[in-house]
Amino acid sequence: MTALVFQLTSQGYYWLSAGILSVKETGDLRAMYNLLAPVDQVFVAMSLLVLPMMSHRWASRGMAGLLRLWKAYAAGCLLVTCIFAACVNLFGNTGDALSVCGEIR
Repeated sequence: MTALVFQLTSQGYYWLSAGILSVKETGDLRAMYNLLAPVDQVFVAMSLLVLPMMSHRWASRGMAGLLRLWKAYAAGCLLVTCIFAACVNLFGNTGDALSVCGEIR
């Protein structure tokens, strides 16, 4: 029963999308998710590191301490997003060719 619940929570979306889309389009969706997963992990890690600091600043200094840290966190998120977008734009075609054919076309 546990394996069924795990499959439904982790891959149920792909089962549903495969019913609506073609198998190729569902594979493309999964490939895009694989590219985004490391960036998603960076955002989760940043949130887990910054949230306790934000709550401490709020409790000790109020809005003034929180606002400065929140601006730094927002700038960090923007920086990670821009770096990821630049990497996709610079290396997207090369990475796509390597992942599909094993060689650069």
